Amino acid sequence: MIINPNDSIYDNKLTEEDLNEINDFNAAEFDEPLPKELHEYLYPFEGKARLVQHLQYHSHTKK
Repeated sequence: MIINPNDSIYDNKLTEEDLNEINDFNAAEFDEPLPKELHEYLYPFEGKARLVQHLQYHSHTKK
């Protein structure tokens, strides 16, 4: 799971202690390339901020 503990979305949802724990956690290294199908699915989401944008993109690209 990817969480940015500095994102304001977590204000009033997680305690400062929780956010510090997330921030201090040592994530595992991920140096393997993504499978092609997963990359093709995820790449269009880059820069999009809302689920609606993701769903609209994929509803227009289905063959």
